[in-house]
Amino acid sequence: MDSFLRWWRGGSRGERRTINTTPLPQRYELYHRKRRNEGVSLIAACCIAFNLVMGSGFLALPAAVARCGLILSPITMGVVCLVMLTSLAWEAEAMARAEALEARALRGQSSSPSLLSRVRRPSLSDRTFEVCELCRIFCGKKLEMAYAGTFLLYYLATLWAYAFVFAEALSTFSPLFGHEACKHDVACVTYRKCTFIFGILAVPLSILEPGEQISFQMVMSVMRVVIVVLMASTALLSAYGVDFGPGFGPGAATSTAPFVRFAGLGRLLPATVFAQNMGGQVPLVAREMRDRDDLNKALCAGLAGSFVLYSILAVSVAYSFGSIAKAANCQWDAFGVGIPYSVLLDGIRWLVVLFPAVDVFSVYPLNVSIAADTLVTLFAGDRADRAQRQVGYRRAMRACVALPPIIGAGCMANLTAMIDTAGILVFLICCGFPPLLSVLGQRKCRAAFGDGRLDTTRYTPDGGRTWPKYA
Repeated sequence: MDSFLRWWRGGSRGERRTINTTPLPQRYELYHRKRRNEGVSLIAACCIAFNLVMGSGFLALPAAVARCGLILSPITMGVVCLVMLTSLAWEAEAMARAEALEARALRGQSSSPSLLSRVRRPSLSDRTFEVCELCRIFCGKKLEMAYAGTFLLYYLATLWAYAFVFAEALSTFSPLFGHEACKHDVACVTYRKCTFIFGILAVPLSILEPGEQISFQMVMSVMRVVIVVLMASTALLSAYGVDFGPGFGPGAATSTAPFVRFAGLGRLLPATVFAQNMGGQVPLVAREMRDRDDLNKALCAGLAGSFVLYSILAVSVAYSFGSIAKAANCQWDAFGVGIPYSVLLDGIRWLVVLFPAVDVFSVYPLNVSIAADTLVTLFAGDRADRAQRQVGYRRAMRACVALPPIIGAGCMANLTAMIDTAGILVFLICCGFPPLLSVLGQRKCRAAFGDGRLDTTRYTPDGGRTWPKYA
C-alpha cells in the first residue's frame, strides 16, 4: 500500500510533479487564501452537523432505553454526548496546532501581509486538515495508515448499512411494492430493486459538494424534528388513552420499562455511541463554513440538538411500549389501521415507517464526502491542499466511494454484521485517535516553539477561548 501511494503521489502526470517544486508560501496564496463570501452560514453548518449525527441509529435507541431504564438512559446519553463533544474539540484543537506549525514554516519565507497576519493570529479560516493528514504531521505515515484503514473500514460498514436500511424500509412498507413480507436477502427481488433505486438516487447526490445540497440538508433537519415530535407525541397520547387503532399499543399501563437498570448498559452504550458518533467529521463541517471561528458553535449545536431529540424519542417510546424487539418505526406499522376516514393517521403512518429510507438517503451523501476527502488526502500526501481544491477530482473520488457499499448491500443483506463492525471501530475513531492527536500535537508544538504557549487553543475542551500569542 505504501509503494502504491508513493507511485500515485509522484506519478507521471506533470501537474503532480509541478506541485513538488512549488514553494509553500505560493501554495498557500493559491489554495488557502480566504475567499470572500465563500462557504455556508452558521445555521446551515449547524444543520449539516445535526444531520451527520441524526442517522438511522436513533431507531434502535428506544429498545435499548427500555432495558437500561428511563432515568439512567438519558444520563448515560448525556455523558456520551459530552465525551463526543470533547473528542470533536480535540480534533479541532489538533487542526489549530497544525495550522500554527504551518504558519511557523511560512514565517521568513514571504512578506505577504496575509501570511504575516496568519503567523501572528492563526485560525481555521484559511486551512482545514483531514484527520489522517494530522496523523502524518504529528506522528508519521504509520499512524496515518492505521487511522485511514480504521476510518475507511468504518465508513464502508456504515454506508453498507445505510443502503440496507433504505432497501429494507422501502421493500417492507412502501405501497409501491405491496405490503408483503420480504426476506431482505439477495433472493428477494423486491429488495434488490430497492437497492438499485437507492443507487440511482444516492450516487448523483453524493457527487455534489455539501454546500451545493445545503437546501436539501436544511429541509431534512426540519423533517427529522417533525418525525421525532410525531413519534413521541403519538406514543404518549396512545399511552394515555387516545385510540389510534387496535394494533397500536399496548400503552403505559402495561409498560415494563424500569427506571434504573445497570445490566442494560451493555446494550445502551454501543447503540448510543453509534447513534451520536461524529468522529472524523470536523473537517467537513469546517470546510463548508464561511466563518470557521464559529466551528465549536456548529458542533455543539449539532450534538446538543441530537441529544435532546434522542432523549425525547427514546424515553417516550420506551415508556409507552415497554420492551420492543424491532426498530422503533416498526411500531407505527399498525398506526391508524381500523379507524375509518383516517387519512391524516395514514399519512403519519407512512411518514414514520418510511422515514428510515428518507433519513439514510439524506445522510449518505455527507458520509460519502467524508470518506472521499480522506481518500483524496491519503492519495495526495503533502499535496492534499491542492487536491482538495480540484472539484472534478473530488467528485470522481466520491463516485468511487458511493458505489461499492450499494453493490455490497445488494449482494449481502446482513445488517447485524455491518453494525457490529462499525460499533467496534467507532470506539477507536472517537475515543482513541483524537486524544492521541491532542497529546502528540501539544508535544510537537512545545518542541517547535520551545514553551507551552500552544497548550491551549480556542477549541481546547478545558475552556480555552483565545489564541496565545506565540509569534
